[in-house]
Amino acid sequence: YEKARHLLERSQAIRETALGPHHPDTALGRNNLAGLFDLLGEYDQAKPLYEQSLADLEKSLGPRHPHVAACLANLASVDASMGDVQAAMAMLERSIGIWEQARGPENEDVARPLHNLALLQYAQGDYAQAGKLLERARRILETALPEGHPLLATVENSQAAISVAEGRLALAKAQNEHVLALREKVLGPRHLETAI
Repeated sequence: YEKARHLLERSQAIRETALGPHHPDTALGRNNLAGLFDLLGEYDQAKPLYEQSLADLEKSLGPRHPHVAACLANLASVDASMGDVQAAMAMLERSIGIWEQARGPENEDVARPLHNLALLQYAQGDYAQAGKLLERARRILETALPEGHPLLATVENSQAAISVAEGRLALAKAQNEHVLALREKVLGPRHLETAI
């Protein structure tokens, strides 16, 4: 990760010099650097980078651009990890709205923040709303992605968690068995995603 950090920081410095600190490509590079910090759990470093990227993208591309939607989803992830679930949910809702306007309500880019919003609803104990969001995400992905895509298994795995929380254990068992079969077929029996 240190090598990746060095390369991302170097790339960012070049972008800032060549394009200026507020150029959209500079903001996207900053977003990538924030993503590394996010991955490493260094949220205090990731958050201000995401926030600056968001501000620059909104100013340069407008508040309804897909890059803004992606940055909002990234910032929501950090906020959720830092315990600010309400802010994260608001950002995901905004991200969903932008994706729906930019790409249509049935585009796979809508499904990803829907899934993340559902996970936050689940964590808050709102299983009914989480279930509705997951069902919508699953329907979108079934249309947009090839059969057996790993993201479909991830969404169905989340649906199984809701089934367990609601006490629908037979349904949860069937969902988990389907997820396992998909992951074994697509990823293989030794893949980490298959194991979890």
